[in-house]
Amino acid sequence: MKYTDILNDNNIKLILEDIDNQHSSNFLHGLSHSKKIIDIVLKLSPILNISETESNYLCIACILHDIGQAEGVITTLSEVKMQLIII
Repeated sequence: MKYTDILNDNNIKLILEDIDNQHSSNFLHGLSHSKKIIDIVLKLSPILNISETESNYLCIACILHDIGQAEGVITTLSEVKMQLIII
């Protein structure tokens, strides 16, 4: 699974957009923040000799790390895993 598959998933987008809407600055949490961190990972990976597979995992982490900020959307790690299985 590529990070772009998760980033383009409508359920994940809705969750991260909801997080964007909950916070006054969308660069602290949510979709905008995740995309900014992905850009940084993709720029640094070749410099640090990080493999494409590892870089993909890091980008997935960038997308999912703010899911806990979603109030009432996903409450447990098992629910996050279920979302990934659905994808």
